[in-house]
Amino acid sequence: MRNTEIFYWYEMADYLTTLLNHFTAPAWLEPVVVIENYLLKIYDCSRTIFKKVATGGFELLTVPIIQAKFIEQPEKVFLLEQWLYLNKDKEVAVIAQQLQADIEIYKSSWQTGNGEGAVSGSLADAVPSLAQLPAHALTEFDKFVVAYTADQTTDVSLILKKQFNDLTNGLKAVSTYSYPEINKAFNTILFYSLRFLELRMDNTGANHSKAKYLFQAESFPKEDVLQADYFEYMQPVMLRGKIKVEEMDVAGGRADVYFEYLSFNFCTEVKREFKDTSFDALKEKYLGQAKEYQNTSAKVGILLVLDLLPKPNGIGSFESNIKLEIVSTVKDPEPRGIVVIKVPANRITPSAIVL
Repeated sequence: MRNTEIFYWYEMADYLTTLLNHFTAPAWLEPVVVIENYLLKIYDCSRTIFKKVATGGFELLTVPIIQAKFIEQPEKVFLLEQWLYLNKDKEVAVIAQQLQADIEIYKSSWQTGNGEGAVSGSLADAVPSLAQLPAHALTEFDKFVVAYTADQTTDVSLILKKQFNDLTNGLKAVSTYSYPEINKAFNTILFYSLRFLELRMDNTGANHSKAKYLFQAESFPKEDVLQADYFEYMQPVMLRGKIKVEEMDVAGGRADVYFEYLSFNFCTEVKREFKDTSFDALKEKYLGQAKEYQNTSAKVGILLVLDLLPKPNGIGSFESNIKLEIVSTVKDPEPRGIVVIKVPANRITPSAIVL
């Protein structure tokens, strides 16, 4: 019983870590995924098993992070102040003085009147003189906010950025990828799929229980372990649409991980391979099935392969585990785009690697 208790404590710690990770990304705003599936369950555990009152449970860890997420409005006010400083345009200068006065009033009331930083109303409510800015100036300000926000996001590795850019450029050969709504949705799925690979290549089994299946063990993990890991990682990403596993009635079969939107869908086919994981072999063995799931919707998808070959010389580079396949046939000339991602498993520790 003691061992069981310790196990569940570790599970709780891992679950809470996952929740806190969601809070660092925009995906935490998805109520069904993060609030209902994670936050409420943590709170329920805090109230029942640990019998904590409303001010003494796990919210001591989560509430400050949630509060910090509600500072976007004052941030935009401060950004407006910075933008005015950088853009001393004569046309803007006419109302800049009043804008600055509005900003100072707003900052004073925010700093003294609302310690938690939650702000209601629009930016125009906070800075009334904003309405006097000409349309082109407002457009430039919006661009400034977007650029600033992009610069402040969590750093993405240069290698991942290059792979993403190379893949999206290659996908332009697929006609349905040019539809704006398909492009935006699939790019999100693609980015986080690459991020999933990056994390699983870096994670240790000791520090990340979810990565233990990627290291040598007495028996090979089945593909459903990778499927569950990928599904759980991707679930909070779905701010729009739904993500499902083992979805029936897709191309007359069952899709492993199914991304469903109102007017289109994508599939990630999950496989495991312990004989030949070269891209040529994977293409011959699995791409036909992955392609088939694209028959009636967007002609792009992902093939996720659990690579179980022995790895005495290491798992290879991030780039070596990714390839875009553009496929078509004489009877089906419409190009299909499938991003093949190999997740290295059956691994040994870096200290045991030989050249």
